[in-house]
Amino acid sequence: MSFATDTPLPRVRNIEVIPIDKGGERMFYVRDPLEIAPQPLLLGPAGVFVLSHLDGRHTIDQILESLQKALPGGEMGVGEVRHVLGKLSESCYLDDPVAAARAARIREEFERSDVRRAWHAGTAYPNDPGELAGMLDEFFETAASSEKAHVGDKCGVREERLAAIMCPHIDLRAGGETYPPAFNALAAASGSEHPCELFVILGVAHNGGTEPGESFAIATRKHYETPFGRVPTDSDVVEDWSDRAGRDVTNEQWLHRTEHSVEFALLFLQYIRARADLPPFRVVPVLLGSVDHYLHEGKNPLKAPEVANELEALRAAVSASGKRSLYVLSVDLAHIGPKFGHPDRIDDAAAVACEAADRELLGYAQRFDAAGLCRSLHADRNSRNVDAVAGLFSLHTLLADAECRGDLLSYGQNRQDDTGSLVSYASMAFYKTPPGSARGG
Repeated sequence: MSFATDTPLPRVRNIEVIPIDKGGERMFYVRDPLEIAPQPLLLGPAGVFVLSHLDGRHTIDQILESLQKALPGGEMGVGEVRHVLGKLSESCYLDDPVAAARAARIREEFERSDVRRAWHAGTAYPNDPGELAGMLDEFFETAASSEKAHVGDKCGVREERLAAIMCPHIDLRAGGETYPPAFNALAAASGSEHPCELFVILGVAHNGGTEPGESFAIATRKHYETPFGRVPTDSDVVEDWSDRAGRDVTNEQWLHRTEHSVEFALLFLQYIRARADLPPFRVVPVLLGSVDHYLHEGKNPLKAPEVANELEALRAAVSASGKRSLYVLSVDLAHIGPKFGHPDRIDDAAAVACEAADRELLGYAQRFDAAGLCRSLHADRNSRNVDAVAGLFSLHTLLADAECRGDLLSYGQNRQDDTGSLVSYASMAFYKTPPGSARGG
């Protein structure tokens, strides 16, 4: 593909640019979260400068003029800029015919299949089921020996019943020991006389696909596959949900292809099923969109018609199924530091402050205080990039038929030395008391 010097260049696609320190030199790791691009790239400051100006308006001449002002003494000329552009185009990082053709092929292939394969097996976790089980065994053993780990399940005690859990979706190698407490609570609840038959997994649509004012959730009819086997999706519930919502909630289901939040939670559900000898189950895999735009405008996300309508429709479809169901929030908490757009590297003081802010937010979740949650997030416009907020807000609609409370089971942070950034996460259990029943303690 040729690039004229005086013609606006193509836009860069929605990608991630992560600053890293490599041998004392600042470099930039560029990746495509949808993995349309076949491989990540490593660019220097000048290359990333070019990348940052690919907005569909800038020309090569304009980029070079800006580059000479920003990085005086640099040796990048027209040929070097064209080389960067060629590399980006060939690697499918530009919004151009090369990437469009590859994206169309990938999407068509995904739509033809009735299975969503285990995308992260062999990279984020072992592809061999025995090795994977051993990895999860270690997480549960570590969690059991931790003073902070405990099981708060009160299922069947004073009428309280587990209605939802919240687990992380942090890379298993970074925070795997924080998952088990939530799934231990689930196992205790599912081991009663009426085991859970349906798990609605609420993950995060990290890579778009939802439109403010139009849509909030992305489901899929496809069965999920992991090294532990295939998990059937309850297509009847998905179809009923679409009918009640007045739109096809699977319209952008191809975004499930690379998304990890549902996949990681399923590994633990399957592991717990085998470990606790639980009966088979079905799932409704869902990716929730961001609610940050509502928070930035000082609005309550639950008052937005598209959010309220889709959540009410989901609640009604789950209820109409007649199955004992449980919601699984697969979410993380704060995302702070240069990797996530903040100027400063995270030091010990910032990590302590982050935990304090996280625990304040989780306090509202424990009290099931939607108004307090809203006030807290409006105050800083979710400046810590907490991706759990969509799921936490959603529970207030999905569990609206009963009084609820939450139990914080574990909390963790992952500090990333190469990027100076931090991700935090937690496990929680949520219980509901049917109207007219005594509140459990």
